Amino acid sequence: MPNCCDDPVDIRTDASAQAPLGKPDRDRKTFALIGNPNCGKTTLFNELTGTNQHVGNWPGVTVEKKIGTLRPEYGDADIVDLPGIYSLTSYSIEERVSRAFIIDERPDVVIDIVEATNIERNLFLTCQIAELGVPLVVAVNMMDEARAAGDVIDTAELSRRLGVPVLPITAVTGEGVIELMHTAGAHKLMDAVEYESTSPFHEGEEEHGHGFQDIEDPEEHRLDHHTDEKGRTNALISAYKYHNHYKGPMVYQPEGDAPLTEEQETENANRRYAFIKEVVGASVKRGRKAGELNRSDKIDRVVTNRYLGIPLFLLVMFFMFHCTFSEDFLGLSAFGLDPVPSPGVWLQGLAQQLMDAITAGIEPLFVPDTWLYGLVIDGVCGGVGAVLSFLPQICVLFFFLTLLEDVGYMSRAAFIMDRAMRPFGMSGKSFVPMLMGFGCNVPAMMACRTMESETDRKITLFLVPFMSCGARATVFLVFAGAFFPDNADVVVMGLYVLGILVAILTGWLLKTFVFKGETTPLIIELPRYRAPHMRSLGLALWGTIKDYLQRAGTIIFVMSVVVWFASSFGVENGAFGMVDIQNSLLAIAGGAVAPLFAPLGFGVWPAAVALITGFAAKESVVGTLGVLANGVADDTGAGLTQAALSALGFTTAGSFAFMVFSLMYLPCLATVATLRRESNSRAWTAAQACYGFAVAWAVAFIAYHVALAVGM
Repeated sequence: MPNCCDDPVDIRTDASAQAPLGKPDRDRKTFALIGNPNCGKTTLFNELTGTNQHVGNWPGVTVEKKIGTLRPEYGDADIVDLPGIYSLTSYSIEERVSRAFIIDERPDVVIDIVEATNIERNLFLTCQIAELGVPLVVAVNMMDEARAAGDVIDTAELSRRLGVPVLPITAVTGEGVIELMHTAGAHKLMDAVEYESTSPFHEGEEEHGHGFQDIEDPEEHRLDHHTDEKGRTNALISAYKYHNHYKGPMVYQPEGDAPLTEEQETENANRRYAFIKEVVGASVKRGRKAGELNRSDKIDRVVTNRYLGIPLFLLVMFFMFHCTFSEDFLGLSAFGLDPVPSPGVWLQGLAQQLMDAITAGIEPLFVPDTWLYGLVIDGVCGGVGAVLSFLPQICVLFFFLTLLEDVGYMSRAAFIMDRAMRPFGMSGKSFVPMLMGFGCNVPAMMACRTMESETDRKITLFLVPFMSCGARATVFLVFAGAFFPDNADVVVMGLYVLGILVAILTGWLLKTFVFKGETTPLIIELPRYRAPHMRSLGLALWGTIKDYLQRAGTIIFVMSVVVWFASSFGVENGAFGMVDIQNSLLAIAGGAVAPLFAPLGFGVWPAAVALITGFAAKESVVGTLGVLANGVADDTGAGLTQAALSALGFTTAGSFAFMVFSLMYLPCLATVATLRRESNSRAWTAAQACYGFAVAWAVAFIAYHVALAVGM
């Protein structure tokens, strides 16, 4: 057949095209984890590395890069968690990143994670990786779910037919992970797979490579003949020593720089799927009849129901906010009993007591009414302490968001919202990054790179800043807790829903007047419902805590010091020095801007200054108010209480409008920079900033006057 692959394909980038394919020089082994989305790859990565991991970006792109070091029980090597992809084609940036890493960086072993309950689709990527001729180990993950469904997967037969090592694992419980890593390490020790001359493509009988028939004494290498771990590992090494040649079909290969034609790509896919069908048919026995509903399908009949889906979504959101913000978690006050606070409010109270105790402990070390006392007590403790006191509530909120993602509900939420967004010219595909924006707008914008439609991508980038991120949540925590303690959960949920509604309306305006065209259909995978993994939840929470503490120790610390200095110093009687806060540099600068916000009910200079510092980081809004409250709150008690905020000039109606404005006005500096990079347009970035400010002002104006009308 013309153009068929009689030789191994070399798909290296131009920069490395002349480099030999020998193994790179490095002292430590490097493994690469790869697999489809929702295959449990991240769970395995967390199991292998624990907290010995860090997150960055791949060079030149904004795709997340996770690198870790194996825990001692799993060996001594670095491991790279490649982006979740469905194939190694070059259609998306994630696919190009993964392909380039495998070919250019040449990891010692590529570990391909295959989902046991969806093995046919996952093996397509396996075939593409094996065709590169790289050292490959396949891990069939979620074997516990396969067994629960009555499926029987013969991994030995699967290995024989693929020609690569295949091991069963359950990453959540750690089952089979040690054997997997020992097998991966064996590739390096044996030097069994070379990057040169590993072509699996031959005619006739040799097309099937080598199997167990090459072993002189096959019985010696059966795993059930060994009860100790060392014997099992040696058996694996010996057996897989003969199992290194991929036995897949011949496929078309590109000639030089010329890409394959569409017909050739289609033919390659057909051959791979035909091969996969044969392999799965011989090695997998399904416990469920074709067309029979599984547990997830039955749950989805309710969760994704046309009429129940959106009410259930709102109910889930309310429960999340109720657990985070409610002062009366059990509703006992309606019966005349003392209210019980929600877990978030209770933890926040403990954190506030801790901050107050720390402040009281170090306060005697400084002389009152001196600049050093003001810097440490009013500036650092007042600003950074105010932000840190709300860390527990942020953790509770992120816990629920992570939990919903782990169990598989977030993708259902996008599917549910697709029906609601389609009349406005948008699809649920845009709602996926928008949901991510509840955590942080920056990675949410990065997630837009997976969208095929350039129009939908630019629109979604424009909409993401209207999603309330975790940093904005600190502002809501302060004001809702101070002015609306009995209904804080309802108020905060209303703000989140308001952000979604404004985003959808904005998307409709853009689709109607700027980007006219058909709405992109939604194609999304709905993963099976799964029990959450405590290690993954713990690591996610630790990442949130670490990021929060880093911000508190850097941006918020610096902003608190700057705000304290500007609020404590000024010119009085022709001399520069410490002055009353009303005559400070900050009061003068804030007073010049405050009239802009007077129609919104918070035309006071502390509010104006807080919004300006919030451009650096939204947590700085709370930090700034904490510093200023310490400067005027001699008799209002500790913390950002209603009395302290009232002393700064806030009213109940004005505080409600302030929260609405904080929800939608200029995003933080990091988000603006990401929007500029992702859109590759200064004009689009400026348009979003100006539009967001204008919408925030208009909606806050309406919110203020509605609040006055209802007697707030």
